Amino acid sequence: MSTKVKEPKSAKLILESKANRRTMDREQCHECKRWRSPAWKYFKSNYGPVHLCIRCEAKVLDRSFGKIDVLDRAKHHGHFYARGFRQ
Repeated sequence: MSTKVKEPKSAKLILESKANRRTMDREQCHECKRWRSPAWKYFKSNYGPVHLCIRCEAKVLDRSFGKIDVLDRAKHHGHFYARGFRQ
């Protein structure tokens, strides 16, 4: 009679930096393990450099930084119409 030994659960992916690059090649997503194109390559995480598909990127960003958007600061409106041409 053999008993099945449970493998320890791996730690969830946590991004340490928001530095990323979009790749158009088919890459395996680290989160869902599916081959997707395009993918985003994040350079610093608890697993080293990883690829994320668009579907999993929002979930991992929320888990890592508490928000889905990568940008820290963004202008809500530009100064394109600074001379009163705003309608």
